[in-house]
Amino acid sequence: MRSFVLAAALCCAVLPAFAGEFGSVSGTVYASDGTPFSGAFLTISGNSIPAGRSMEVDSKGRFSLLRIVPGEYTLAAELPGFGSTKRSVVVSIDRDTQVDLTLTSTLTESIVVAAREPLVDAKSTEISSNFKSDFIEEIPVARTYKGLFELAPGVGANNRRAPNAGASRLDNTFLLDGVNVTNPHYGDIVPNVSGLDIAEVNIKRGAISAEFGRSGGMVVNAITKSGTNELAGTARYDHQPSAFVSDPTGSSGLLERTDRSEAGVSLGGAFVRDRLWFFGVASFPTATTTDRSNNLFPEGGLPDAEVDTDEYGLKLTAAPAGRHFLALSARSRTTSYSNQSIGASAHPSIASDDATDYVIATLGWTWMFSADSFAELKINSNREENSTRPVTRLGYRPAFDASHPELMGQFTTTQDRLVGGATAAGQLVGGNALAVNNQDFMRDELKLAFQASKEWMGMPHDFRTGITYGTDGEDLERRSNGWGTVTWNPSSALFTASYVSEQPPHRGRGESWGVFVQDQVTLSARATLTAGLLLNRDTYYGERYSSCACGRKEEVEILTFNFDQQIQPRIGIAFVPAPSVADKFYANYGRYMNTENKSLERAASPTRIFTTRATFDATGALLSDVPSSSTQSKTVDHGLDPQYTDEYVIGYSRPVGARASLDIWAIRRDVDDIFDDVSADGLGNGPFHVAQLPGAYRRYEAVTVELNGRFDHWRALALTAS
Repeated sequence: MRSFVLAAALCCAVLPAFAGEFGSVSGTVYASDGTPFSGAFLTISGNSIPAGRSMEVDSKGRFSLLRIVPGEYTLAAELPGFGSTKRSVVVSIDRDTQVDLTLTSTLTESIVVAAREPLVDAKSTEISSNFKSDFIEEIPVARTYKGLFELAPGVGANNRRAPNAGASRLDNTFLLDGVNVTNPHYGDIVPNVSGLDIAEVNIKRGAISAEFGRSGGMVVNAITKSGTNELAGTARYDHQPSAFVSDPTGSSGLLERTDRSEAGVSLGGAFVRDRLWFFGVASFPTATTTDRSNNLFPEGGLPDAEVDTDEYGLKLTAAPAGRHFLALSARSRTTSYSNQSIGASAHPSIASDDATDYVIATLGWTWMFSADSFAELKINSNREENSTRPVTRLGYRPAFDASHPELMGQFTTTQDRLVGGATAAGQLVGGNALAVNNQDFMRDELKLAFQASKEWMGMPHDFRTGITYGTDGEDLERRSNGWGTVTWNPSSALFTASYVSEQPPHRGRGESWGVFVQDQVTLSARATLTAGLLLNRDTYYGERYSSCACGRKEEVEILTFNFDQQIQPRIGIAFVPAPSVADKFYANYGRYMNTENKSLERAASPTRIFTTRATFDATGALLSDVPSSSTQSKTVDHGLDPQYTDEYVIGYSRPVGARASLDIWAIRRDVDDIFDDVSADGLGNGPFHVAQLPGAYRRYEAVTVELNGRFDHWRALALTAS
C-alpha cells in the first residue's frame, strides 16, 4: 500500500510549486460590445521586469501571467486595427490580481493611472494578510519580520514563538523568499529580517493550500527586495531612548531601562542592464539595558546588559536568456548577548554571555516555458549556531563545600542558607548552571516546482504540483558549571545537585519528503474550486552507543511516518454572489499533519544527554549520584500515528468602498492522535516511552471580523472572539 501511494504521488507530481514567492495577473480582454476579444497581444512591464513579458490571449480572450514579482506594473493590450489600452496593476505575494481590459476600434489609447492593490482575491479560500514595504515603514511596531506578526488577528503578539488560532507555537512555518527558515526543533525564527530588506510579507492563518505544506498554525512568507535597472538605496537610523517608554509597573521586582537603536543601509541596481541585478543590505540593531535593579539590588547596581547584532544580506538576480531566470542570495546574522539570565531574584553572578550565528544561502533557477507556465528549482541551506558561557566559572564538580554552596553551582537560598549576597530565601546565587551549552541546527532543502495556467475541458485551471526533499538536524554539547543547580532541604538536611556530566555531544538528524498536487478550477465567472492533496514522509534519527563498547555513538532510526500515514486532502470553494460588488463567500476543509517539528530526534533518542542527581549530607559528603530516569533513553511505541489537525473554515469577504475590505470568518480546528512522554508507572518515574494518549484532543473555535484598509489616521481594525 505504501509503495503504491508513493508511486502514484510521484507520477502526479513531476515538479512542485513554490510557496508564494510571486503573484500573478489574470483576466479577459473584451471588445467594446462586451464580447471576448481573441488574438490580442498582452504585455506587462515595470521596474521588477525591465524587459517586460508578453503573451497572446486565448480564443476566449483570457490570459494568465505567472511568476510576477510583487510590485506595481503597467498592463497593456493591443491589436492592429483596434488600438491599445493600458492599465496600472498591483501584484502581491501569492495573490492573483484579476484585471479585465477593453479594446475599441477607435485606435485610441486609454491609460488608468491609479494602481491599487486588489482588495479581495475572489478565487482564493485562504485566510491571509499582505503587508507591503511602504506600510511596514509607517506602522508603530518593530519594523522586522517578527514585528509584523502582531498585525494578524488571532496571532500571539510576542514577536517570537507566536501561537496562532489554537495551534501550538511549534506548528508554524516561517519562509524567506519561499524557503523554510524555521528552527526544526523549536518552531522559532532566527533571521529577524530588517524592514529595509522586506518588499512584502504574507501571513496565512487558515485554509492553507497543499502548496504551503502541513503547518497547523500559520505560514509567514517574507519576500526580500531585488535590484532593478535603477540605482537606488536607503539609509536609516532609528533610536528609541528608554525615556520614550513609560515607567514599568507591577511587583515583579525587576526594574530596568532599555535604549534601542538601529543603523541600516541598502543599495540595489544593475551590474548589467536588463540582465544582472544586485541588492545588498546591512543592519546593526543594538539594545542597551541600564539602571537595573531587582530584589537583591533594590537600589540598583546590576551590570548593564548588551545585545548587539550585525546582519548582512546580498541578493543577485539574472536573466541570462529570455526564458531563464537565476537568483542567488546569502544572508548572515550574528548576535552577541551580555549579562543575560538575571531575573527578579537572581544575583548577577549567575549571568551568562550568549551568542547566535545564523547563515542561509539560496540558489534558484526558473525556466519559463511560456507566460502561463514555468518550472523552478530551488536549493537552500541554513545553519544556526548558539552558545552560552557563564560569567562566573566554578569548574567541573569541585569538592563539595557545604559551607559555601554558592561556589558549588547555581544555588537557591533558604532562610538558614543566605549566602552569596542573598537577602532572602528563594534567590539564585553562585554561577550559571551550565558551563558549556553549544546548540547548533541545520536545514538543507531541495525543491522542484511546476505551475501552469491552461484551459482544460472548457475551464481555466491553475495547476501546481511539486516535490520537496530536506534534511535537518541538531548538534548539542552540554556540561554543567560546578554541580549545576544546587538546593538545600532544611528538613532532611540534604543538598541535592542536578548536573550534566561530561558526555559525548548529541547528534540528531531528520529526513523529509513532500509531494503535492493542486488545481484551482474556475467553474464559472462566479465560482472557483480549489482542490489539493499533500503527502509527506518523515524519518527521525537519533543515536545509540556502538556495540564495540568503546564509547562511540552511531546513528539509529527512531521512527518513520510514511506517506500512507500522512495523507492530507484540501478542498475549498469560493462563490461571488454579486460580481459588481466583487465580494465572495468561501468554505474550506483541510487536514494538516503536525510533523514539521523534529524535536523527537533528541527527545526520543535511545541515547541522549542526561542529567545526574547527586545528594550530599550537611557536611558535604556524597550520599548518592544517580542519573535522572526522566532524562535517560526513551522508546517509541510500535504503531504510533502522527498527530494531525482537521480544520474547517467558512467566511465572507467584500470591498468596502475603494480603500478597504471587510472579512468575516469562522474557523474550527480539531487536533487528534496526540502523543507524549509517558512514564512506566504513570507517576513520573522512568523509564519513559512515547505513546499515543487515548481520548486526548484539542479543539479551537473562533469567529473573526476584520476591517482592513488605508485610512487617514489608522490602518486596520480587527475584532476576534474565540
